[in-house]
Amino acid sequence: MWGLGVGQPTGGDILESMQKIAVRKKSSIKSAIWVSYDLGVQGDYPGIYSWLDEHQAIECGDNLAFLNYEYSGSLLEALTADLKKSVEMTKRTRIYVIYRDQETKKMKGNFIFGGRKAAPWSGFAIAVGSSESDEAQRTLEYALADTGLWYAMFDRHDPHHGEAKEKAEVLAYAVRDASHQVRPELISARTI
Repeated sequence: MWGLGVGQPTGGDILESMQKIAVRKKSSIKSAIWVSYDLGVQGDYPGIYSWLDEHQAIECGDNLAFLNYEYSGSLLEALTADLKKSVEMTKRTRIYVIYRDQETKKMKGNFIFGGRKAAPWSGFAIAVGSSESDEAQRTLEYALADTGLWYAMFDRHDPHHGEAKEKAEVLAYAVRDASHQVRPELISARTI
């Protein structure tokens, strides 16, 4: 039996505390998430490491951690706000979270800070069978010349020059995919 002395909790105090804990548990959700982080060379690694440690995260390789995250409301909003409090964000900060959507039950991934950039492995694939890529290259060159886009890219007075210039980057990817090597003589419209 609890005493009724000064500073001693009463039965009502204990019941009230238990009710608050129960309400908090009912309103919070726990989700298993993976957090991938790239803070740049001078990023706040002590901040993210402290945050990960507080959440008992498990290391899963370079800059990847798994944890069970408890939140209320929207997962992404709660996680974003929580990380902002603990980690100094810069323009180079990139944090990506992988989670199971509560409504659809499908796995999803989102950048909550920063965004996607060019993959470091882009362009490493080796073409197999040069005759196929040579044929693809000739087909692409013919298609460019045949459609008139080729001329529009290089003629400033052509009414479609602006549109052709905007599509130069798309064509650069097509040429690289066809030959596994960008051919500057075909995509020089970017410098016009």
